[in-house]
Amino acid sequence: MELIAGELEACLADVLGRDPSAVSVVARQTNVHTSTWPSEIVDCRIGRSGRLRLLLKQGPLEARNAHGHLVGPGYEARVYETVLAPAGVAHPFLGAVRPVGSPTLCLVLEYLDRGWWRLDRVEDPQAIVRVAAWLGAFHAQTTARVRAVAGGLNRYDAEYYEGWAWRSSRYLPRLGDRFGWLARVCRRFGPMGAQLAAGPLTIVHGEFYPQNVLVGDDAIRPVDWEWAGLAAGEVDLAALTEGWGGELTRASEQAYARARWPAGAPDDFAWRLDVARVYLHLRWLGDRTDRTGAPELAARLADLEVVASRLGIA
Repeated sequence: MELIAGELEACLADVLGRDPSAVSVVARQTNVHTSTWPSEIVDCRIGRSGRLRLLLKQGPLEARNAHGHLVGPGYEARVYETVLAPAGVAHPFLGAVRPVGSPTLCLVLEYLDRGWWRLDRVEDPQAIVRVAAWLGAFHAQTTARVRAVAGGLNRYDAEYYEGWAWRSSRYLPRLGDRFGWLARVCRRFGPMGAQLAAGPLTIVHGEFYPQNVLVGDDAIRPVDWEWAGLAAGEVDLAALTEGWGGELTRASEQAYARARWPAGAPDDFAWRLDVARVYLHLRWLGDRTDRTGAPELAARLADLEVVASRLGIA
């Protein structure tokens, strides 16, 4: 439900801690990068001379159950408030507000445009290596906070991983008889997912794909933290490096490992990373029935077969 100007200005004033009369909306437009929940870019005037560009994301007040995980604007706001802010991680979140009489919640974030680029649009290919190092340092830092936030975050447990394999297997008939190996992957993945869930956990973004990472001249800002949770850090690294060339992927893995484990990565790091890669492929395939007809299906299945074969489950 789109807010009318007066409602929107009241919400923004509440979040910004200003008198409603001091906030006026100058322009608003639909965000072309909108994903699950509708969002818009709002230009507003603050007082007599202040200007601010904001991203407003609006969704249901109550969290939605998505394959066993609670997701929604309220959950994302909790991540910003209880995980990122206490850890000193820079983020664009300014606050959340419920419009009067509305069943929705509005997230208000600083809109990062000038001087910021999505990682998948950055011309310098080495930028992904810098982001991987940031990610390793983030995971090293937030591992210490796992117990403090365990009750408030989703957990990527054995049942969660098994669920994606099961849903993917349901869609196999749509692929015909050419992918017998995929049926084996779905049957055999469960114990590996359980091992991944039982290993060292940290706080993950959950969808750390290049399009969800903004890069500035000397800063990195991941956005869209709705799938954050307690999980193996390799899940984020697998998302970050998905589809990149071999040399950049290896350099990114090394940069991540050095930042997270200065004394040396665990012996099973490569194995856990491959398990995380299988999970992400199954998550993509098992999310919706129409994925079995998507143009990128062939490339994704080809990569999945290679990784699953390395693990011995194809």
